[in-house]
Amino acid sequence: MKRVLVAVLVVSFIIAGLVSPGCSSGSGEGAGVSTPKTSSYGPYVIDIGTSQGNQDIYLSTGQRVEFNFHSSGSLVYYKALDPNGNIILTGAGGDKVQDGSGSFTASGSGSYAIQFISSGMLTPSVITVYYTVYG
Repeated sequence: MKRVLVAVLVVSFIIAGLVSPGCSSGSGEGAGVSTPKTSSYGPYVIDIGTSQGNQDIYLSTGQRVEFNFHSSGSLVYYKALDPNGNIILTGAGGDKVQDGSGSFTASGSGSYAIQFISSGMLTPSVITVYYTVYG
């Protein structure tokens, strides 16, 4: 009975991501496998009204970010900007959308931005953003 309970707990911890298969307990090392650090964020709510707004994300060189969002209200245009304000991603081919997603990798360290621009002159937009940083 004790072995069954221990086996169930170990499998549960593996599924939950608390331990990795093949890793010894304690130090977390042993299998020789390293996984990049992953951090997820959100939901962030950005009230852009009939104007625009940004979700700023500080990244180090080589980190990758994946994001998705939903717009309540008017459709929006979106793009990603590097720390110098250069466009590094234009969402949905430049079309306005209700929902969108994208990813990019930081070419240098600094504050990157996902910029949302409302397409409505009368109907305001509220954006809900989620993102994950890898590396």
